[in-house]
Amino acid sequence: MTDFIVHYTIKISSEFSKIIPGKNTPVINYSIIRTGDNLVLSEGSLTGTATSDVSEVTPDCFFIDGKLSTQLNDHEIVLKGDFKYGQKNAPTPYNRFEGTIAIYQLTDPYPKPEPPSPPEPPLPPVSEV
Repeated sequence: MTDFIVHYTIKISSEFSKIIPGKNTPVINYSIIRTGDNLVLSEGSLTGTATSDVSEVTPDCFFIDGKLSTQLNDHEIVLKGDFKYGQKNAPTPYNRFEGTIAIYQLTDPYPKPEPPSPPEPPLPPVSEV
């Protein structure tokens, strides 16, 4: 699991699964957690390029409302967020997050080098006649 601290009140834990069994589609599993009491506000998974609505209000009026999304290309899958969060009854305005949460590579960044070939045997000495 990879943890991304959005703010001292929220963290997003995500985990990359290479593919769905039987398909060639990458998956990101996620949990949105309130850090003070480790309360899971929302959890789910996103496959390929997708968007998921995130909306939750706790009994003490803490809320999160927005979207998580993934972008997929040939080399990586990116988890992004766009949501607001905070206390509904607070006199201050809510907080907002919009940005990248995690990037997972689908392929090795560099090809593995080939092992070196064995050295060639030395040439025999030249004899003078």
